[in-house]
Amino acid sequence: MKFKKIILLIILLLPCCVFASSEGEVVARTVKYYRTVTVINVSPVTYNVNPEVTSFTTEISEEEYNAVDPNIEEIPAVNTEYKRIEAQIVKVSSHYQYKTDLTWKKLPKVRSNDIIAIGHTPYVDMDGTYVFGCKRCYSDGKCITNSAHTRVASSTGTAAIFMMPTDTDITLSAYIYGDVVKVNPNQTITEQVATADYAHAVKTVPMSIAKKFYTNIGGIYLDDEAEDYFDDMPAISAVYSGTW
Repeated sequence: MKFKKIILLIILLLPCCVFASSEGEVVARTVKYYRTVTVINVSPVTYNVNPEVTSFTTEISEEEYNAVDPNIEEIPAVNTEYKRIEAQIVKVSSHYQYKTDLTWKKLPKVRSNDIIAIGHTPYVDMDGTYVFGCKRCYSDGKCITNSAHTRVASSTGTAAIFMMPTDTDITLSAYIYGDVVKVNPNQTITEQVATADYAHAVKTVPMSIAKKFYTNIGGIYLDDEAEDYFDDMPAISAVYSGTW
């Protein structure tokens, strides 16, 4: 969690870029790639178990991510996962939309309640029109999107807790996005921050514990009781400087 606190202090230094989008103008976008190695101290390894686990997450390059063979076999007690995470701020007409997008390149062995979140400043609020989806695609080209989730929201972020599918022969992604409004309509905002974060459950976590966190521009902050159930992938932020 210390790493995320450091991010909270430096996010205002992140560069912003402008991209074209069919849904609007992407005025800020940040993408990162991560490798997580999880050692699972149980034998045999099966889905939905509660072993003692140790996870290490490292940022990698886009080239290394693209070169990964997701079908490489590993010893049962070790799982190496590869994830791509993206944060966006999109200008749509006279308002803005924040988005988190997470793609798995190599799927985890343990599937339980994962968390995907968008953090933001207390000067804006997601007005309830948010969208969540977990999309899995099979080798025959068929794709299914599941929107079942539990929302956990506050004045500084919106998150979705969802059950990861247990299918094996799939590609998997998850996303959450929504329009934001000013808390004070008369306030002029000159800088916006949208923070994307994701917490993967490394052992079976009940919903009662999975809910024990909050979200802000530093990402997902897990309570002490929940921290041991999840990996600790760093959050990323998209920052937009412009008058609103």
